[in-house]
Amino acid sequence: MAEVDGSTQTEQDTLDLHKLNTDPCEEKERVQINNTSHASSTTPPLSKTQLKKRKKYEQLQEQYKAKKLKQKEQKVQTRAKRAEEKKIFLETRTPEQIAEFEERRNKAKMDLKQQKEDRNTRLTEVYANPRAQPIVCIDCSFNDKMTSKEMTSLAHQLSYCYSHNSKSEKPLCLAISSLQGELLTHFQRYSGSDKWRIIKDQEHFTKIFPGPETIVYLSADSPNTLTSLEAGTVYVLGGLVDRNRYKVKLMYKIVIFSIMIIKCNIEEHLPPRGSEIWGENG
Repeated sequence: MAEVDGSTQTEQDTLDLHKLNTDPCEEKERVQINNTSHASSTTPPLSKTQLKKRKKYEQLQEQYKAKKLKQKEQKVQTRAKRAEEKKIFLETRTPEQIAEFEERRNKAKMDLKQQKEDRNTRLTEVYANPRAQPIVCIDCSFNDKMTSKEMTSLAHQLSYCYSHNSKSEKPLCLAISSLQGELLTHFQRYSGSDKWRIIKDQEHFTKIFPGPETIVYLSADSPNTLTSLEAGTVYVLGGLVDRNRYKVKLMYKIVIFSIMIIKCNIEEHLPPRGSEIWGENG
């Protein structure tokens, strides 16, 4: 009997010694792992639809990675090909021909630099006195009417709109109102968007440009037709990608601001198409 008690006491001493030598952090991690495994065991299994969605998502991720890898390889091949062509060109040309080629290339660089400076000068003059010309404002106060995919499409159209306007020989004063929330997140993904020469504001256009008498909302549903653009007038475009789901509701939303609603006859100035609704970049 004494031997049994002695062995029991020895086992107890061994357990106590093990507790003293155990790191508290390791013990905490062990408990967390046990809890996680217990929680995962109690998680209900995924349905067939959820499994299909997960599988499709994983396939899309793999396709995206493969596409990016292929693009990277193509860039490397293109650089190598250009370097080889340049080497062959320099080996097969006389010094005079090489000098002429370098002169043409430097002239092209200077012309491109001059075009950029002229473009910046035109934009500076436009935004120095916005009321001296017509102002085009894109109203982006419809985030609650669009899905995430539609907001991505709208942000893409806004980038096109800015690009075309900045390269124009006679740029307009371009403004974007109610730029906030998820749409702002999509918009900021475009490189350099924080430096764009454009009026961007999170406020509604009625607060940016006070005075309803100087604001005209362009809508294809209006019986009135736009005949000319006037300096100092703000022409508002609805920044909405909805596939005509909220046609009547948005008309009521505009009317409550006591703003003039006019239709712009796009078909008179651009090639005919099936719809009178155009994108911001149209």
